[in-house]
Amino acid sequence: MKPHILPVIAFVLILTNLFISARFVMSIMAIMHLQYHSRVQLPVQKSHRSPVDLANTFKVVLKSDGVAYVDDLPESDTAVLYDIQQRKPERIRLMADRRVRYERLKLLLGKLSASGAQVVVAVADDVPASPHSEAQYPVPFLPRP
Repeated sequence: MKPHILPVIAFVLILTNLFISARFVMSIMAIMHLQYHSRVQLPVQKSHRSPVDLANTFKVVLKSDGVAYVDDLPESDTAVLYDIQQRKPERIRLMADRRVRYERLKLLLGKLSASGAQVVVAVADDVPASPHSEAQYPVPFLPRP
């Protein structure tokens, strides 16, 4: 190999690295310019559904131990159904802990569905804890089938 080839190869490699670095810096600068100097107008989704009336939604929380809570107070299934008959909601929102027994969830869901209101079920890892102690409010349970 001729001695003048090595400096030429080194020069080409340096120029290539500079070109790649310059393109990288320019792309970063372009992204920053777009982020800080551009206003993006996203389209607004037009929903065909009517808005949910939260005032006419009955909320039930079913914790992992199987206790049903209404307004942060533990209630038996009979008391929950009585409250539903009194308030006559259009929608029932049932928030259940994922650790609750399936049989318990199925039993309560069947009773809530029989009320005639639309039942929406959400399952969460940890449902919000009640500010009241569960030991202060003993709740009668229905026997398991």
